[in-house]
Amino acid sequence: MQGSDHRRRPDSPRLSILTTALDRVRESTPIFLLGVALAVTFQVVYQLLRTVIALPRAQAPSWPRVRVPQRHRPVVAIPVEAPPATAPPAALAETRPIHTGAFAAFHYPPFVIYFCGLMFGVTGYFMFITAQGWLALQLTNSAAGVSVLFTISTLPMIVLTLFGGAFADRVSRRWLVCITRLMTAALLAVMGLLAVSGQLTIPSFIAVALVLGVVWSFDLPTRQALVGDLVPAPALSNAYAWQSVLQFTASTVGPIAAGQIVLAAGAGQALLIGATGHLVLALTLVMVKSHQVPSQGKESIVRRVGGGLGFIARDRSVLLLMIFATLAPLTIWGIMPLLPIVARDVLGGDAATYGLLTGAIGVGSIAGAAFIATAHRLRSKGWLALWGSFLAGGAILLMSYTQSLEVALFFLLLNGATSGVAATLQQALVQVLTPREYQGRVASVYTMTWNVQPIAVIVFGFVAESAGVPTAIWLAGAALMVSTIVLGAMGGTLRRLKA
Repeated sequence: MQGSDHRRRPDSPRLSILTTALDRVRESTPIFLLGVALAVTFQVVYQLLRTVIALPRAQAPSWPRVRVPQRHRPVVAIPVEAPPATAPPAALAETRPIHTGAFAAFHYPPFVIYFCGLMFGVTGYFMFITAQGWLALQLTNSAAGVSVLFTISTLPMIVLTLFGGAFADRVSRRWLVCITRLMTAALLAVMGLLAVSGQLTIPSFIAVALVLGVVWSFDLPTRQALVGDLVPAPALSNAYAWQSVLQFTASTVGPIAAGQIVLAAGAGQALLIGATGHLVLALTLVMVKSHQVPSQGKESIVRRVGGGLGFIARDRSVLLLMIFATLAPLTIWGIMPLLPIVARDVLGGDAATYGLLTGAIGVGSIAGAAFIATAHRLRSKGWLALWGSFLAGGAILLMSYTQSLEVALFFLLLNGATSGVAATLQQALVQVLTPREYQGRVASVYTMTWNVQPIAVIVFGFVAESAGVPTAIWLAGAALMVSTIVLGAMGGTLRRLKA
């Protein structure tokens, strides 16, 4: 991308000095990355060999031990009255058989039923996202207007998601998701009917989007925590991995299907079809048998929110995973809106080229999540998640140097695969390490980490305008690599996670 015409140099002397410094750093980066890539490749291959063929660790030399005689002081035993023994609640006793393997989660019928319904629900969601963007363009005919309308539904989630997670720990999660999906289907049907009849206006669009944001504030954290009620703890990581495979697949298939429907029948019809997917998910949840632990205590929602935040602050592993989850949204997610400019101005393509770029990320994400789901023998999951994040940033950084479509597709495919590995492991580790009574509240904080993406979009959009798109992409990749190294160096607990 060095020869791109999409590069506007600023008139300000300070910005000129900044962009010149960034360009010089970019020119010296490949030599440094060659050594880093060799070291990373060796470490990844070594970890995989250890996992697959049980490669033994290097044994440290053993030295003869010298026994030093110690004085033995008498120990005075202080009698302590033992608390009365209490039997655990029946709901906490795990009576389901434990299965392992690449498809461990599919041995449990509740998860199988939920997975089949989720297939329709998640596809319907991504169909809505595509149709919503097209409707926003028709209503405003402005890039700024599309951005504003597109983010309207996220505003309530910034405030209400924490309360949605606290509510999920207090009521039946299965029925709460069923209700939120029915409401989502109804709202999408209303927007679709308004679009088909030609009566959809900007105020009605905003009203429906705001209500959807309120509904999703309760739906997202509840749905994340619901998986823990459908499978026992040993199969939880596998269940989240297969859920990630489904979500990444739907994020690739849903927009393609919605685009064809919009082209053939209009955005309103795409919304109506997407609404049926949410309805199917709600109906399947009626048939699901949940093993949710009953809520203990009668604290208020505000106190429950404080309790969830306090648990995250006390548990170092979960706290580090939350920080880890914000790295990608604050860096490489911020350059995703620049991909249309890359397709047109850097690669010399069109809308089809842009579709190939986004499709490469989607296919790579599916492959990465499927690898985690099937590689059930992996133990060093903290290390693997850190390597995945580091390589994802490296792939984006290297993509900034090319003007070839084939090379760009390769690096985006690699980015999708490594990002899929990191994101799948982050989500699974957070829920595996969280007690079941806190899972809804912890899931709400985890989903809120995705909401920091607009900050990165603004920052890297400014960099692209002042220093050029290639420099913005390079800076996003470098930022993710450096932040991952810093987090890995400071978070020894994170590196040692093996859940």
